[in-house]
Amino acid sequence: MDPPDTVQRDDDADGAEGLAAAVVDDADQNVPTVDVIEIIFPAETGYTLRTYVGGDADGAGQAASFLSRDGRLLLFRTGEGLVRFVREESDHDLAGPPGWRERANARERVAAATATAIADGTVVSYELDLVPTNLAGTPDEWIPDLLLPARDLMTELADALDLRRIRDSLADGEYLDRFDDALRASVDAGRFSGARRRLRSFESARLAAQWRQLIRWLDQAAYWRD
Repeated sequence: MDPPDTVQRDDDADGAEGLAAAVVDDADQNVPTVDVIEIIFPAETGYTLRTYVGGDADGAGQAASFLSRDGRLLLFRTGEGLVRFVREESDHDLAGPPGWRERANARERVAAATATAIADGTVVSYELDLVPTNLAGTPDEWIPDLLLPARDLMTELADALDLRRIRDSLADGEYLDRFDDALRASVDAGRFSGARRRLRSFESARLAAQWRQLIRWLDQAAYWRD
């Protein structure tokens, strides 16, 4: 799975003004490339950070890592709270790579880029609150641009934080995995294909119910901060 694109990326890492997508890329100081993500739950919205680690020279095989602590996703109800935490704290999982924990300047640059992305509204947003509602409709109403990124995020989070219930629900061959495969095939093949007709074999109520459960499990695995 390729990391999703972030809107309006800028390669200039010399100041927050040119970092409209919260990108910090400084090989000399080993500062990680970090994206601000917004996760919208049914009851509230949280901000956090994500980076990709490992992989080959082309980026293949990269794994997502999130702003977390002790296996729990750190979610901030306000952008200001997230920026303040990044600027002041290094007791979190993203501080593992060289360059963050040791250098206050590196933390400040990530914090500045985070603040710019939030102010500009150029965060990577996942509207989890809309997923069950959309799935409760008919197959013709299902929105791949909403559903597929949500599935990708859930998979990344399950792997990064060892969320076993979520990972098991999305495992190969499970109902949600088969639905995801069918939806991706329908996007590739077009509206009037056999792949599109295959989507009608899935039950809207079952899909919506399973996604509501995934969202509850993720909420339980989060550490909400102000």
